[in-house]
Amino acid sequence: MTIRLATSQDIPEILRLLHLKAEFDGCPGGVSATAERLKATLFSDRPMAYILLAQRQEGTSADGFASDHFTYSTFLA
Repeated sequence: MTIRLATSQDIPEILRLLHLKAEFDGCPGGVSATAERLKATLFSDRPMAYILLAQRQEGTSADGFASDHFTYSTFLA
């Protein structure tokens, strides 16, 4: 298992994981985050949060994620 800091190239994968989490939490329509909003809030000069991705094998899709933030909604970006 590898855990690494997400980069802006991971935005599609982050969105995929956010939608899976929303489904698990029972609110599949609750994600209003977009690629543009994630880029602006996570990968700007002053990021509002950081995302860690967990992968079993390099080059495969992520198996999980964690967000590290003071106050931030991953669903809303």
